[in-house]
Amino acid sequence: MESLHEYLYGKIKPIIETWKGKDIYAISFFVYDDEDDPMKPTMTLGYNTIQNFQDSIKSAYDEGEAKWNYAYWLQNYEYE
Repeated sequence: MESLHEYLYGKIKPIIETWKGKDIYAISFFVYDDEDDPMKPTMTLGYNTIQNFQDSIKSAYDEGEAKWNYAYWLQNYEYE
């Protein structure tokens, strides 16, 4: 029987391998319950780039917020 780790790795690795961005600095694994139902756990894979971080600085409180606060990241939903 395939473990959850093996299942997720098998789904995520091929997606990450297609990314062409040279300035990707972080990958996100956003986990939540679809429709607030704990029986529907959902994971969204995404990433952020240096370019998006630099573009977000002007609207964030400071550089740290622009770089690490998920609200300022690309909402690219690479896998859902």
